[in-house]
Amino acid sequence: MVVRKLTGICNARGSFSGELANALGKILGRTHCGLCDVTHGLRFRERPDWRWQKALLPVPFDVVHIARSPELVAVCPEAPCIAAETELGLVSLLSPDEIDACQGQPAALLAAVQDAVRVRTLQLPPSEAA
Repeated sequence: MVVRKLTGICNARGSFSGELANALGKILGRTHCGLCDVTHGLRFRERPDWRWQKALLPVPFDVVHIARSPELVAVCPEAPCIAAETELGLVSLLSPDEIDACQGQPAALLAAVQDAVRVRTLQLPPSEAA
């Protein structure tokens, strides 16, 4: 199966007040999202090193908030997580613990995603640069 798209589900609410509460909670050590550590850190915008790593992928990688579709909930019941969209549906790739193991490093997350794709016998399409 070929991966068409990757979706990361953050353990955060998407509203402005939700973003503010999550940022405050992170600063105070009350909330944690390993995926947010990789993609945004303490910022409201994407980290530049995350944008660069994401651009290396041959498929889109979207990050959504915990308020998500029923299809994503069925595949990824715990957030944060990462799912792959294939022609046969969604496949869970990384769990919260696997994302935490990346220690906030974009390159480590990209490597973990690529390993998970291989382990599940999925394929990323060839990159346009190849």
